Amino acid sequence: MFKDGFADDLAVGAPGETPDASPKSGYVFAFLGGENGLTPWKGLDQAGLDSNELDDRFGQALAAGDLDGDGRADLAVGAPGKAPGTGPKSGSVLLFRGGASGPAAWKGLDQAGLDTGELDDRFGAALAAVDFNGDGIVDLGVGAPGKTLDGAGASGEVFTFKGVDSTLADCRAVSQTGG
Repeated sequence: MFKDGFADDLAVGAPGETPDASPKSGYVFAFLGGENGLTPWKGLDQAGLDSNELDDRFGQALAAGDLDGDGRADLAVGAPGKAPGTGPKSGSVLLFRGGASGPAAWKGLDQAGLDTGELDDRFGAALAAVDFNGDGIVDLGVGAPGKTLDGAGASGEVFTFKGVDSTLADCRAVSQTGG
């Protein structure tokens, strides 16, 4: 329910899509739920948060949940091929806040503050919106299946971000060895 709270809406990722005149960076198609079923509604790319770049794979993973506690579902979109800032193609997650006119660009997440983004970490390849800590606000889990830990190549890691009023706070990283 990204918009009106009437019925569930649907977001469909197309990580190989070419939005408008942009390179093949990925796209998300949103459908509005209503009494007659789903209706094509709007498309999302990285505008307002970042630029559309070749092979970002924007839309490879999606998760919806009320991450900011305002009663509307927010949308997390994985872009595991993205190079955040001037870093390598380690991946990122772009967040869209639910609102009266639908999902709106909110903020981007990467490994900054939790770990170092390295080439092919694929941060954002898997997403989960769940209340991990039982505080009543949905948190976000972000998979980085290509992450190298303790010399074990591509062993993977999951980063969690705590849902809080109007933002997401860095929480922790979890791997096969604990975390």
